Amino acid sequence: GNRMDKVKKQAQEQLKNAEVETVKDNNGLSAVKVTFNSGILFATNKYDLNDNSKIELNNLANIMRQNSDVSIDIKGYTDNTGSDKINNPLSLNRAQSVANYLTQNGVPYAQLKNVQGYGASNPVASNETAEGRQQNRRVEVYLYASEKMIKDAGVSDYSIYWDKDTNILFAVQKCDQDTNSQDTSNVDPITQRWWDMMADIMEVNPDNSPVSIPLQELFHMD
Repeated sequence: GNRMDKVKKQAQEQLKNAEVETVKDNNGLSAVKVTFNSGILFATNKYDLNDNSKIELNNLANIMRQNSDVSIDIKGYTDNTGSDKINNPLSLNRAQSVANYLTQNGVPYAQLKNVQGYGASNPVASNETAEGRQQNRRVEVYLYASEKMIKDAGVSDYSIYWDKDTNILFAVQKCDQDTNSQDTSNVDPITQRWWDMMADIMEVNPDNSPVSIPLQELFHMD
């Protein structure tokens, strides 16, 4: 959570012509969404980056170089003017132009997980007005925790168990075996104690199996 908060702060400070906000990634963890209005980056119906856009993207590249274990998705969009035959490749080419510029300025290609164009789909405003169409012409850059970051944070190593009657929560290391037959010969004393407490609750409440909930939801690991 704190790590992505720092990335967000960097983006807010350095990207003056972009909208920066916090969203949830596919793991339910916090990610940073950076939205560039296409008018800032490209001329109408073009996908060549203009000179002004390179200042912003240089700053974004700098942020990514400082956070080399953060993953990146880039999504291009258009308004609904014109056909899908024109809009779909235009949105993809714009997303790819941003990706290419980042890699040309020191961002490892491995950080770029997805580069896609969505044409006029997923509008964020009405296409009935000029202002709305302008908002829909955009490139979104998502910065989110890589698998390495999640593993290092231990999110994938623990499950939380809740006894509904006693309202007690337990953090227990995940394992391949059932909780009743868990091999605890290689775990630390604290984890062993968690397992012992779990066993006591399951014995007292045999019909109330502990409920597993995501660790990030419990601790708001944004």
